[in-house]
Amino acid sequence: MLLVVLGTAAIVNLAGCGAGAPAAGVGASDASSHVYWVTREGGGKVKAIPLGGGRVTTLARGQAAPASLAVDGTHVYWVNARDGTVNKVPLGGGTITVLAKGQNFPWSVAVDGGYVYWVNQGSSLRSSGTVNEVPTGGGNVTTLAADQPHPVSVAVGGGHVYWINQGLGFGFIGTVNKVPIGGGNVTVLARGQQDATALAVDGTNVYWAGSGRVNEVPLGGGKTTTLARGQEYATALAVDGTHVYWVDQGTLGEPAGTVNAVPVGGGKVTVLASDQNAPLSVAVDGSHIYWASFGDYRHPNGTVNAVPAGGGSVTELAGRQHPFDVAVGP
Repeated sequence: MLLVVLGTAAIVNLAGCGAGAPAAGVGASDASSHVYWVTREGGGKVKAIPLGGGRVTTLARGQAAPASLAVDGTHVYWVNARDGTVNKVPLGGGTITVLAKGQNFPWSVAVDGGYVYWVNQGSSLRSSGTVNEVPTGGGNVTTLAADQPHPVSVAVGGGHVYWINQGLGFGFIGTVNKVPIGGGNVTVLARGQQDATALAVDGTNVYWAGSGRVNEVPLGGGKTTTLARGQEYATALAVDGTHVYWVDQGTLGEPAGTVNAVPVGGGKVTVLASDQNAPLSVAVDGSHIYWASFGDYRHPNGTVNAVPAGGGSVTELAGRQHPFDVAVGP
C-alpha cells in the first residue's frame, strides 16, 4: 500500500555540485561512503551520491519498477517488482547480475552474511506471498516461508529473518514474524497489527510501524511496547544503538511528511524534519539520517535528503529523483 502526500521543503541542493564538494557536517570526513537509491525517474535506475554531496552516479538503468535495495561491502542489491527479478551491481557500477528470476512481485530486500533475502508479495487474492534467500554470489533460491498473506517488509539479524505480513482484505490486519536463516519454523511475534508497513531490527528488538504507532518487541518474543503514537502513515524505519527513526507521510494532500526519532525503549519523540514531500524510506549511519521523498505529479521534485541524527539543517543531496528506497554503504 502506497500513500502519497503533497509537500515542499526549503533545503540546500547539492546534486550536480561536482565530485569532492562536501556539505559541511554531512559525511565530509568519509568521502568513500555513499547514499544509494532506486528511482523511477527516467526509467528504473539505481543511483549513488557521496554522503557529502557531489555528482550523482547511475549504477544501473532500464530496471522494471525497482522497489527496494540493500548494500554490503561490494555490491548493491535490488528487486524489480514488475519483472520479478533480484539483482546486483558492483558499488562503483559495472555488470548487472540477475540472482533470481520469476519472483511474484518482490517488494523488500535485505542482505547479510553472504545471502540476499526478500519477500514476494504474491497475489492480493490469496496467501501466496513468500520469504526467500539466495547466495550473494548466485545459486539456488530457497523459500524460507510460504503461504504468507501479503508480506511487505523484511530485515535480517541475530540468526533470523524478520518480516511483516500486512494481511489481506479491508483493514490489513497483519503480523510480525521471524524464521531461522536457512529455514525452519515460523514464529509470530505480534498479531493484530493494522496497517503494518515496515520494520527494522537490532541486537535486542524488532521495531515496526502500524495503526498510527511505532512499536517494539524482543527478538525472542514477548510484550509489545509502543514507542510512539499519533502517526499518520509511517512507511519506513531504521535503528541505531540509541534511537529508532522513521518517516511519516502525514495526511494525504497536505505538506505534512516528517522524519522522526524516539529513544530505543521509549521516550520523547523528536521531529527531525517536517514539510517533506511523500517520504518513503529512511536509513541511518553514525551521524546522519537519510531519506527518500518521492514527490508527486503536483510537486515532482522527489529528493534524497540528510539531517544530523541529533537534529539540525536538512540537506538535499539529489533532486528530481522520485526515489522509492534509500540505503547507506561504502
